[in-house]
Amino acid sequence: MTANKKNSSQPLSLFVLLFWLLSGWFIATLFSLYAAQSFPESGKNLRFFWLLLSELIFAAPLLFYLHRQKKLTLSKMLLTLPDMKVWKPISLLIIGLVPILDALDRIIIRFFPMSPEYIQYLGELAPDSAASWIAAILSLGFTAAIVEEIIFRGILQREVFIQTGSWQRALIFSVLTFTMIHAVPQLFFQIATVALILGFLALGLNSILPGMVFHLVNNIWSLFLLSRPEGSLSFYENEGLIRVPVIVLCGVFVYFAVLGLQNYISIPKAPLSANDERKGNDDAQ
Repeated sequence: MTANKKNSSQPLSLFVLLFWLLSGWFIATLFSLYAAQSFPESGKNLRFFWLLLSELIFAAPLLFYLHRQKKLTLSKMLLTLPDMKVWKPISLLIIGLVPILDALDRIIIRFFPMSPEYIQYLGELAPDSAASWIAAILSLGFTAAIVEEIIFRGILQREVFIQTGSWQRALIFSVLTFTMIHAVPQLFFQIATVALILGFLALGLNSILPGMVFHLVNNIWSLFLLSRPEGSLSFYENEGLIRVPVIVLCGVFVYFAVLGLQNYISIPKAPLSANDERKGNDDAQ
């Protein structure tokens, strides 16, 4: 057996995966601080470019390590297309849950306000032109959704599932790492809720693509709320909170989405690790 085949059959160390994940996060954080200090007056388009680079830098060490270990394949990252019929209930789920998550954000922030510095930072990210919208969607939309779903649900969650055989432990692990990496104390509960939904979708559908779409829409909706003119969404919000009829309607969407997903989401079974597959083949022989 060649060295490459040996590498591809060895289970990955969770400590090593965490090391490369945290290394990427640390380097990306340093890069963001350097960019902010070196270009304090940079325009929004350039800031979105820095954010895009930060996401790629964050993912690079872990992806490079997996590439060297011959573990970087579409199926192993759950980048597989689910049943096409699942997209209808997924669409209903997204339409219903994104406003409900927004409502949850607003309620919690009322009790635990964000710092003035963070509010100012969010305001600086609000797109105000066609060019800044394109830059924002590419960086905080597509890049963030793709990179984070691959890292947290496609790699870390799946690997914990393989090694422990427990989808509950895998889900908790991905929720904790996703929440801690985002490092915004006032938003921990909201981020953890999103991570829980995304993680369960990946496990139940054996694909991270629906989660990517959910992640993308949620981020773009957040950008839209940041950039909207004051009072332009009176049908949606009132005095900083989401209107009750909107929440009820979204709850109906979620209800029908859950009914539709019952036929496609199954209780996960741990996939065989490479060692288990080899042992099973030996027993069969």
